[in-house]
Amino acid sequence: DHARQLAKKGSPSGTIVWAHEQTAGRGRQGNSWVSMPGNLFMSIIQRPKTDSSNVGQLSFIAAVALANVLAKILPATVTIDLKWPNDVLLNRKKAAGILLETESQVTGSTPWVVIGIGVNITAAPENAVSLYDFGVTAYKAEEILEFLAGELENLVRQWESDGFEGIRAAWLARAYKLGEP
Repeated sequence: DHARQLAKKGSPSGTIVWAHEQTAGRGRQGNSWVSMPGNLFMSIIQRPKTDSSNVGQLSFIAAVALANVLAKILPATVTIDLKWPNDVLLNRKKAAGILLETESQVTGSTPWVVIGIGVNITAAPENAVSLYDFGVTAYKAEEILEFLAGELENLVRQWESDGFEGIRAAWLARAYKLGEP
């Protein structure tokens, strides 16, 4: 909510809102997001330089950015899958979620998008996993936020200059159950 207010007031692309704790975290379709202490809860404002019909691609960009960061810090034995439209799975269990929020304009343009990202670092709700579950205890939320913000910025620039195809290929390379029933 705070990031949305900042976006409406003109905060620049790349503005990050980070919470140590959330009392009203939310996921897709109004579902709640369980916000356990020690985990990462962040939103980043983007002002995409693209047609409004392409704004949904930011969800794929955020997922690829997060997968790239996690691949650098998780043991190689952990599989990282991207589940459409907004989940990141570790060994087929949810470890992170992504939520895009925006406000369409009468003109059909999209002046801003807030990308909300939650990552289970130290704890996870039932039927989910955290990075700690895989022995990753050396990184705190602020470090992962810093890595993720940099990777996301790089991929957004790539998308704006080169288009979606490279991002699409990277996402498909990690697509959950691609080619399976």
